Parts: sequence; C-alpha cells; structure tokens
Amino acid sequence: MTLEVIQGGGANNNISLTVVWPKKGEAAKLGTTTQYMRSEVAAFSLLNDAGFQYQSAGARLDYGTLRDTRNQITSVNSESMRSFDALRVLSKGLADLALVGRNEFDDFVANCENNGKGTPALQIIKTFRKYSLCDLCFAGPKEIAIPQNIDELKTMLQGKKIATAYPETLKKFLKDNAISDVEIIECKGGVENTVRTDEADFILDIVQSGESLKANGLASIFTVASSSMVLVGNNRVLTQREQDARDTIIERLKSVGENTASQPAFATL
Repeated sequence: MTLEVIQGGGANNNISLTVVWPKKGEAAKLGTTTQYMRSEVAAFSLLNDAGFQYQSAGARLDYGTLRDTRNQITSVNSESMRSFDALRVLSKGLADLALVGRNEFDDFVANCENNGKGTPALQIIKTFRKYSLCDLCFAGPKEIAIPQNIDELKTMLQGKKIATAYPETLKKFLKDNAISDVEIIECKGGVENTVRTDEADFILDIVQSGESLKANGLASIFTVASSSMVLVGNNRVLTQREQDARDTIIERLKSVGENTASQPAFATL
C-alpha cells in the first residue's frame, strides 16, 4: 500500500494513498512522501480518524508502517510513490485504491484522454469534502480587474502565457471554452514565481487560504472548480479481486464523519 503526500501552490489537496497488494508470500507496502506539513496534517488526519496511525522508520527515510489502531488488519510496510505514478499504477490494475486530490485525479484522466490512451478504468468511491478543501483558480497580478463572466475571462487569457502544474486540465478548459493562442508553461513547483519573473502572465493553481498568492503579489480572478480528497478505485480490481484488507480500508475511510477531522497521531520508530 502506498501513501504519498505532496502539495503544489501552497494548498494541501494533492494527497495519494495507493494500496498495492503484494505477490503471494510477500508483505503489503505503504509509502509516504511529504513536501509540506499542511498536506501531511490533512492526509494523516483522515487516516487517524479512520483508525490508522503512520509510523515513520526515521528522519529523512521514505518508508515506515501504517498501523491499524483497531487491530482489524495487520500493519503495512511502507515505500514512496509520486502522485501521478500512484494513479498510473492504479489504472493498470497493480493497485487497489488511491486517496488523491480531485484536481490530481481530473488532471490524470485528462492526460490519458488527451494523449490517446482513453479514459482509465477508475471510479471515485467517496469524496471527503472537509479534508484538503481548496479551489482550482486562475490568478494574476493583484492590480488586475476581476473578470465578471467567462467571456471577459476568455478575452483576458487570449494570447497569454499561463503557468500551471495541471497542464492537461488547463488544455481541456481552454478547448472547452474556445480560448486559443495560449502558451502553457508546465511547472513542477513554484508556480506563483512565474508571474513575478515575467515568465507567465497568469497561473492556474490550487488555492486554499490565498496567503501564498498574496505573498507573491497575486490574486485569484476565476475559480475553475473546487477540490478535496477523493477515494479512487480501479473498476476491474474492485469487481474481480477479493481482498478483505482492502475492503476494510474502504469501509473505514467511507465511515469517517465529515465533521470529525482531528489532529493526526504521529510516531517515529
């Protein structure tokens, strides 16, 4: 089982929990990677509310165990996997579950469709609206006038340079709204910096509090969609392969109350 916690643009919804079941005779694995503490809090808060506790093997180590505090399943060994990779593994049927930001899921699906791979056989099992809630927004210099409708936004973006960590989502938005002559600048991080350095005119990024935008002299000008964590499964795996531990994890996560988010319980071995 693989857990990944990553973040882009100062928000905290890019969190991946991927369950990868082992070959016969091998131990299951859970992996974790953290870049920002707020993402870590959101991910482990959900897991903790479901009765799981992540235990790191030590400082700067990208592996550990996920312990079931209710003793329904045995502890799971851990390793690291990037968010996009986790969804790719899930789509191939090599994993059972993923817990990711909705925006990450949408961008992965758009990537598959835009590159002729078709729609992946994935389904959203549950949406956790109180965990990692944020918006996917266009943002620009704080002095710029806020567009009042989609037509004004189209005029504003036409022929401009837009930086984003979600290029496939941006491509789909531009195509659906007939916005052309846009240069897309794909970033792996530091998206807000591109406007300050004149590399981009606007950005498309996830926004939670807006503090990161404000610190970089930017302001949100248009919300494309809201996002939070979603539990994702592979259709073929869910229907063709029985797994008691997987089903236990699903039911425990699904039963988490939307208004009971707590602080995570951490332990370092």
